[in-house]
Amino acid sequence: MDTTGLTTTVDEAGLAVFARHIAVLLSPRDTIRLEGDLGAGKTTFARHVIAALSPHEVEVASPTFAIAHTYDTTLGPLAHFDLYRLGGVDDLIELGFEETLASHVSLIEWPGCADALLPADALTLRLSVADDPGQRMVVASGGGAWAKRLDRLTQRLALIERAGWAKAWIERLPGDASVRRYDRLLRPPANLCAAPASALLMDAPRATDGPKLEDGRTYSQIAHLAESVSAFTAVGEALRGFGLSTPALYGIDDAAGVLLIEDFGASVFQTLYQEAGAPDQERLVLAAVDALVALRASPPPTDLPIPGRLDGQRHRLARYDADALAIEVDLLPTWYAPMAGLDLSADAIAAYRALWAPLIEGLQQEPDHWVLRDVHSPNLLWLPEREAPADVGFIDFQDAVRGPAAYDLVSLLQDARCTVPAYIEARALAAYIAGANAKPNANANVNAGAADAPQPSATFNEAAFRASYAVLGGQRACKILGIFARLAKRDGKPQYLRHLPRLWAYLDRNLTHPALAELKAWCDTHVPASAREPETLNPAGENRFASR
Repeated sequence: MDTTGLTTTVDEAGLAVFARHIAVLLSPRDTIRLEGDLGAGKTTFARHVIAALSPHEVEVASPTFAIAHTYDTTLGPLAHFDLYRLGGVDDLIELGFEETLASHVSLIEWPGCADALLPADALTLRLSVADDPGQRMVVASGGGAWAKRLDRLTQRLALIERAGWAKAWIERLPGDASVRRYDRLLRPPANLCAAPASALLMDAPRATDGPKLEDGRTYSQIAHLAESVSAFTAVGEALRGFGLSTPALYGIDDAAGVLLIEDFGASVFQTLYQEAGAPDQERLVLAAVDALVALRASPPPTDLPIPGRLDGQRHRLARYDADALAIEVDLLPTWYAPMAGLDLSADAIAAYRALWAPLIEGLQQEPDHWVLRDVHSPNLLWLPEREAPADVGFIDFQDAVRGPAAYDLVSLLQDARCTVPAYIEARALAAYIAGANAKPNANANVNAGAADAPQPSATFNEAAFRASYAVLGGQRACKILGIFARLAKRDGKPQYLRHLPRLWAYLDRNLTHPALAELKAWCDTHVPASAREPETLNPAGENRFASR
């Protein structure tokens, strides 16, 4: 089995920092072997890992005489073992050691007598006193998943050190549907001075979504999804130049896909919508609308410079073309329908695609604007200390394209994760239209896009915009219904199914527009009400509608 490792020499404070870097990479049921002589720092290291994973302050006792202590952590149960006094494997079997390994994160001091029972892909940490008695040498090695994790840790630590954050503590942040992960770095108080107190480590290794399809491209390539952090840095810098708030860049490793970026804090719209005493939902939504109106005044280019790149390479800002829009709406018959037990015929799927074709073609005739694609409550932060439109922080924009302006407004006002009441949607839509009407020719005769891209009109056509809004609302709802089904089925994340009633409610709002009359008829025929509820879906794949 392939193994990899890293070696570092640290003082007492550095050992605590390193332990926390290991902690944020842990997964449930991981095992860590802690090797080294007496006084090498094994228990100290274990204490810092446990403290990092504990949701509350916890006193970590030495397990020398009790043999093991257990703790409740954010990863589930954790067991801290000291096997120094045990005689052999038989004693461990009597203690239920194997069962504990199968259900707990396990930190094991003096693991030698347990070698026969330990998983092959355990992480091994060997600690020893360095030449300077105040220093400890730590050698980390591991195979399986840990080989990749240690390689990644090496890249993360290198960027953090180059950016001047080597002494910062790190804490895990909760993830979402994305493959990206974020961790927060916190500077020790003595190091604050005028520097930021915290930063975010964005870990986004280059990746594509799925295998190659019939035309030789992957889903992410057809849908124009970002495959590297270059898109994030390039688009972020451009948006900041327009007066919007995107995270400043503190450190970049473009090749590895690791960034150190500005921390906007914890005032996420998704949380504030539900907190008593927070700014009311309508106020926050209207602030985001103001930011989108401001963005509307800045025409999108076809390419952007990439920060930190010295080779002149630029990021291409693709058009939200027909192929991208079509493969997204196809997620409904491809992923949602099978999970709902709907046995759609070839004719039904063909009819669905045929009714979408002219709608998508109509969208292609609209002028190019910025489309950030993920303007919704989990990706927006309230920054009231900044002047509008910078009082809304954007953190997810790497998939930006050129396309219909209404798309981001739909993302905001038909939020997949938080309900936006119809009256707020109506007022916010009216506010956007008023803002666009105030500057109807902001992009007129200016298009930095492709020569054949539709040119902006000198006047704002409200009826056409409302029709585009409804069509894009239908497109986005069909897409996300499929995405959430895919997350449940393929990625083992059934929690996203709880959002389905909200998405169907949004889709029903959009289907009232005459432009979507055919889609409404298709949905009424092929997706009955019984197939629109979370409890009727089965991520395991069993057809629960077979007898219906």
